[in-house]
This record gives sequence, C-alpha cells and structure tokens, in this order.
Amino acid sequence: MVGTMSFRAWLRELKKREGWTERQMAEMFKVTQPAVHFWLTGHSLPELSSCGYISEATGTPLADIAEMVRRDAREPTVTGIR
Repeated sequence: MVGTMSFRAWLRELKKREGWTERQMAEMFKVTQPAVHFWLTGHSLPELSSCGYISEATGTPLADIAEMVRRDAREPTVTGIR
C-alpha cells in the first residue's frame, strides 16, 4: 500500500530507486516520454488506461495507483485537472 503518498512523489521515488529514465518509464507504461515528464513534474496525471500499464510494470496494485491519482486530482497543485 502506498499510504498517503501523492502519485507524483511515488513515481519520482520509484524512478530514483530503480534508476529508470523517463524514456524507459514511457516504454514500460506505453506512453510518450513527455507524458511521463508531465506526471513527474505534476503538470498532469495519467488516464486510467495508463494506470493499468503502470500497475503491470511496477507490480503495484491498480487500486493503489488509481487512489493516488484520484487524490492528486483533487489537489489544486496539478495544473490542467478539474
């Protein structure tokens, strides 16, 4: 369980821990590198379909990822959401 961690913080921690590049993450998550960059910087959040790929690639339950994304979507710090 990821607790109360934001999606952005979780993804940044995962990137650092695994030593992944944004390009590697994009390939694993089946999105573009700019999409990963926007997630890491808090400018956007993934669609539910991308959450499934993130779950598969990281071994994190989809419910946990979806909850982090839902929680972040309620925060005014993520631009372009609402």
